[in-house]
Amino acid sequence: MEITTQCKTLSPIAEDILGKRYYHEGEDWRGLCERVSFVIANGDKELAEDFFNIMYNLDFLPNSPTLANAGKDGDRQQLSACFILPVEDDIVEIMETVKNTAIVHKSGGGTGFDFSSTRPKGSPVSSTNGVASGPLSWMKIINATTEEVKQGGMRRGANMGTLRVDHPDILDFILCKKNDKTMTNFNLSVAVSDVFMAAVEKGDNFELVNPHNKETVLMDAREIFDIICENAWESGEPGMIFIDAVNSTNPVPHLGAIRSSNPCGEFYFIPFGVCNLGSINLVNMLKATEDGSYEIDFDRLRKITEIAVTFLDKVIDVNHFPLTEIHDMAHKTRPIGLGVMGLADMLLYMKLPYDSDAGREMVGEVMKFIDEVGWETSNMLGREFGTFPEFQQGSLPSQKTPRNCQITTIAPTGTLATFAGVSFGIEPNFNYVYKRKIVDSEFIQVHPLFEQVAKEEDFYSEELMEKLRTTPSLKIRDLDEVPDHVKEYFVTAFDISPEDHVKMQATVQKYVDNAVSKTINLPYDATSEQIGELYMMAWKLGCKGLTVYRDGSRDDQVIVAAKESGKDDIKLLEICGDTDAEEADIAEDIAPTQIDIMNPDTLASAMVDLSPEEKCELLQRVNLFRLDYNTKIDLHPKETVNGKRTKFTTGCGELYCKSFENPINDGDDAILWELFMTTVGGGCKAHSAALAITVSLALQGRANIKSLTHHWSKIQCDACKGRDTDGKSCPSIVANYIRSLTQDPASGNVRKAIAAPKSAQKTIKVQTSLKGVCPECGEAIRRIDGCRSCSACGWTRCD
Repeated sequence: MEITTQCKTLSPIAEDILGKRYYHEGEDWRGLCERVSFVIANGDKELAEDFFNIMYNLDFLPNSPTLANAGKDGDRQQLSACFILPVEDDIVEIMETVKNTAIVHKSGGGTGFDFSSTRPKGSPVSSTNGVASGPLSWMKIINATTEEVKQGGMRRGANMGTLRVDHPDILDFILCKKNDKTMTNFNLSVAVSDVFMAAVEKGDNFELVNPHNKETVLMDAREIFDIICENAWESGEPGMIFIDAVNSTNPVPHLGAIRSSNPCGEFYFIPFGVCNLGSINLVNMLKATEDGSYEIDFDRLRKITEIAVTFLDKVIDVNHFPLTEIHDMAHKTRPIGLGVMGLADMLLYMKLPYDSDAGREMVGEVMKFIDEVGWETSNMLGREFGTFPEFQQGSLPSQKTPRNCQITTIAPTGTLATFAGVSFGIEPNFNYVYKRKIVDSEFIQVHPLFEQVAKEEDFYSEELMEKLRTTPSLKIRDLDEVPDHVKEYFVTAFDISPEDHVKMQATVQKYVDNAVSKTINLPYDATSEQIGELYMMAWKLGCKGLTVYRDGSRDDQVIVAAKESGKDDIKLLEICGDTDAEEADIAEDIAPTQIDIMNPDTLASAMVDLSPEEKCELLQRVNLFRLDYNTKIDLHPKETVNGKRTKFTTGCGELYCKSFENPINDGDDAILWELFMTTVGGGCKAHSAALAITVSLALQGRANIKSLTHHWSKIQCDACKGRDTDGKSCPSIVANYIRSLTQDPASGNVRKAIAAPKSAQKTIKVQTSLKGVCPECGEAIRRIDGCRSCSACGWTRCD
């Protein structure tokens, strides 16, 4: 394989993003690099040349505010991305924080808050003889403020809201975005302690403590933990912060405890903390060996790391911070955040699977080297310019003259990686075939390394490349032309087990001073119990936090309904994903493949050319539709349907379930349509009939059957305890029965479609793609931590 140094010429998509958001008037890439390097070097010509070279050659790039704002007049030269603001139990101080939030967002930064010091709702307020409204009320005010302020004129502000797990309002916090759909500008994380996690393991009670009067109340730790897991299963939130692990590496504990992070979870710090970030391109740190393989060029990596640390330290001195308190904290502590991008691509070049011991060992070696060289450089700078003023030997025992209180952190790097043309941060590749959009042109791009490997391994053909370009949904692992040993390292995010995702995060965290931004991807059929196991695993492996995302849990939402298509007799359901209303408007410009899911003939036709996996995927998508029309819903099953009767043993007697499927063609495919239930020998017949009606309505599209069965499976009936039954309650038995009818027992994939309803007067058609939609180009987007990124046009948003 030939590795190319990506200097001077950027991709069309990179140039498009730069032109829209980063270039100053008359600039190109060279001009941008000259501008930024000149400003950061602050008159040192030798440094300016070093800074220019590592940026221009795409060996290292600083965070977006530095690229966009360096060289602007006065206060507009705000160069940092991450800010932590305090929230105290005082209305005057809280409103000051609201004001400061607006100022930071206007400057282009994201903000993190911890609301744990605010008294819970209902607590007495002596100054007014009233009661406190609780932390959620203050979150709403900040959320509304964020809604009104565009972040630096580039994107809407992003917030991280944190609450300690021992706060009395913790359950309200966990459920707040589920109960309040307006809380759109916050990511949520629960700060859990080691004591809490140990209580969960043991099944013990746990104390909730009022931060105002220290009154306590006991609650089952597992109950809290299960609610966290269930909400993460449903929506990916809240995330979990292991706050004791975070504070175990606090470089300035005498200034206070760390309580929150920035929106993407890579920067934890005390209030008024700020950090400027930058990332090394690991693909550019490779060199070819005599046998044609690749290895790390550690000499080059050392040089780039030294220059990058110096760059980030110099940013602090020329930065125009948005608040005096932030300026003072930055100069007292001088934190920097050096990270990496292109890690997954680096492993591809080295032919090391992302999910292998060998891959993790190599990553650990690289990250350890960067961290060690980074500290060496910081100590050198400290000897020349002085240590950071708040340095105390006890908090950093292995450092003698550090210029900075921290060196390394791992950011998502969505935009920076797009500029460099490499994989995001430490994330695995999402796919190896991408649709790109530049203005009005559109093209399919195959990962260039795959083409190189195909030629080297002698399986390259124009037919194969054309197949990939014309069918972007194809996976490398599904191609018969590709040898198995190549498939082993061309893995995607969803090929990798969730456990291996956690192991990679833990490997990187071991050699990172602050924290790691990474998403743990789970398949659609993952359970909340599995998420709980991942949280436990991450805690024990030393991670500082964990963010999970179950495929389809946030993006597969019907958010634009009854949009007229120009014909009075048709309504379209545009599956636009996790977007705002204004973003959803772009659905009008999409020309999706559409099928009438209530017409058996068209549904069958749509399935003719699909593989078994694609057929399962299509049927699974049909399962998801939940429609809330005010018009009457008429159901039209066929006159002849297939039925099945099954007997179960409950705690009260026998439960008979009869299920009926509505065929959609002459083959084996059918829509599970209706359920009848009755009891014999005991039990409540009325309860069984009501449950059967609920199931039937859900099957016919009136509710999300997947979510219902998930919750029903957890219901415990006292009559079933200690008895030889087929489940722990009638609802749990029915849930397992529905799963057995709709899922393949081996793979867990959905194998029977669940119907969507047909309006009395309207034909409903649906877009077959369920991915989130980019508001700029209309293509699918992927979620990384609290951010969504589009690989087609480079759009990104952190919420």
